Amino acid sequence: MGRLYTWYVAQKACPKGWRLPTDKEWKMLADLFGGPLSAGKHLKSKSEFWKDRSRGTNKSLFNVMPYGNTVIGNGYYAFGLGATFWSGDEVDITYAKDWVLSDGDRFIDYKGHKANTGNSVRCIKDSLQ
Repeated sequence: MGRLYTWYVAQKACPKGWRLPTDKEWKMLADLFGGPLSAGKHLKSKSEFWKDRSRGTNKSLFNVMPYGNTVIGNGYYAFGLGATFWSGDEVDITYAKDWVLSDGDRFIDYKGHKANTGNSVRCIKDSLQ
């Protein structure tokens, strides 16, 4: 199982030389697999943790599992029903951008959550290093 990170902790979660992907990079990933309306299916794992109708093809080898998210002090939400990943782009000190894959859907959707939400993190190698 993976970990869920608040926005504040996610900023420090990637090892040296790695970072959170920007919204532009998330969009580029989605575009590689048919665009935001269909890429979710190719980013999701083939795991039985996704319900039958929403299992992915994992064509991307990204292998997303439905870890859900959490709000600190309020427990877990959507475990087994989706996965939410922080973007490297912030809106303000209390709100940050993220990307969501949901059960039953083929798409990856841009959203945003309060910074105290616990989301998944995927790091990318910083090409500037």
